[in-house]
Amino acid sequence: MQKLNQLSDHQLPWQFTGYRDEKVPRLCNYLPNSNPTIFNFKLRIPSKYIAMMYHCHCAGSSHGWLIFEKKQVVTLLNPLSGNIIHLPRLIDRSRHILRRDTYPSSDYYEFTSVILSRDPSLGSFEVLIFGAYIAHLKFGDKFWTLSERVKNFGSPQSLIFYKDRKIGVCKYGGIMCLDVIIGVKGSRRIELREIIPKCDIYIGNCFLSETTLGDLLVVYRYTNCGKFKVSKLIESDGQLPRLVPVDNLDGHSIFLDFLHTQSISVLASNYVGYCRPNSINMEVVLK
Repeated sequence: MQKLNQLSDHQLPWQFTGYRDEKVPRLCNYLPNSNPTIFNFKLRIPSKYIAMMYHCHCAGSSHGWLIFEKKQVVTLLNPLSGNIIHLPRLIDRSRHILRRDTYPSSDYYEFTSVILSRDPSLGSFEVLIFGAYIAHLKFGDKFWTLSERVKNFGSPQSLIFYKDRKIGVCKYGGIMCLDVIIGVKGSRRIELREIIPKCDIYIGNCFLSETTLGDLLVVYRYTNCGKFKVSKLIESDGQLPRLVPVDNLDGHSIFLDFLHTQSISVLASNYVGYCRPNSINMEVVLK
């Protein structure tokens, strides 16, 4: 159980399943070449949060913690330990932070992406919320740091904590680095630095995933044809950052989250019979 409470980015993903009349959702694996595996772990999810899950107030999960948002209040919940962390309330421009550019209707505020830098049970952590704007919080802060509206890149579609940096990619394939700048009097602001210029062509869905080897992959899913392409970000001293096409995932299997909250890369040889090497799996939500 201790290992389950500290899920990493390189373990097989789990999913919740259940019906509205069930008191507690079930935890399961939906994996290629296998029947769904239901785990009989006792989930410690208060009824209040179960109701929020069924009413679109759950913004996904990160590092094994469920992330809830309601009325600009963000709450983290570990479904295995039952631990709950309440984060400061979002205030200024919060409605725009919670809304993606692609979902102008207020009905889709809940589709915000939220990621954690690591498992909160291990100590200090950071939080990134990204929609039309970006909000950053380091645990212990009383206020969120908010970005200006992202103009040059458009809103980041995927963000990742990668080697002590915050890297993002937009739906036109541009790669950016997010910096939290602390002023003389302690004021904070968010700046975006270009790493790779965006393309002129709209791609559709772009994901970031770190492999077990420490490589950062950019996965493109083109909406016009549904095909996937993968590139690796190369950054060498004295050379400009560049993207190198990847034809082989070195035995990895990548699981993509449609909310862009957390893409998981696993070494398929560690899970023989459960996932295929050099494969990309994408979660699709049907309503």
